[in-house]
Amino acid sequence: MPLYRRLQHEAGATAIWQTSESVDELHALFVESATADASGYAALTTDKRRKEWLAERLLLRCAFRLGGTIGHRPDGSPFLTEGGGHISISHSGPFVALSLSPTARVGIDLEQRGPRAFRLRTKFLSPGEYGYDEADDAETAALTAWSAKEAAFKLFGRPGITLKEGIRLTRAAGCGAQLRLEAALCDGTARAIVSCRLFEPFVFTRAMLFPDVT
Repeated sequence: MPLYRRLQHEAGATAIWQTSESVDELHALFVESATADASGYAALTTDKRRKEWLAERLLLRCAFRLGGTIGHRPDGSPFLTEGGGHISISHSGPFVALSLSPTARVGIDLEQRGPRAFRLRTKFLSPGEYGYDEADDAETAALTAWSAKEAAFKLFGRPGITLKEGIRLTRAAGCGAQLRLEAALCDGTARAIVSCRLFEPFVFTRAMLFPDVT
């Protein structure tokens, strides 16, 4: 399972895998060593979800050398069943990303490139937000904004809020060459820095709360 990318952060790391294997091939890799939640696999009903489930756990094992497995809270957010640390997971097409932070909560999102986010930007952005009407490469900006809000949504963990009405997105000040955005809950109770990375096939974003951002 060669990795597509491994990204190092001061507060952890992210591994991204482009899965080209079949479900049977992934399952064969998975069962090479026992895992505590193998029963969860039997409940999955689609090949897409089976591949995602297997890839998540193979990333944890092979990219991060961690035992244990991945559980899910009632709101759907993932956690490590053994040991410390915080994780976040994202899927888009054949790509699966898993981010680990040893000390602070993290939210990630990965979105394949395409025009859909730009066409739908009024559904998740308001005028004046980053990505709504950018002069340069508006399609990529809208996709990045969508991904940034998804990452922040996972990080904030507030059920019921919407991307448009619940989260406000602006450019972060003083962040140098790398694009960083600030995502804030509209009720003023939390804000985060979202680091944005552009790759040829996708956009990747990673959100961390103030003042834990690095």
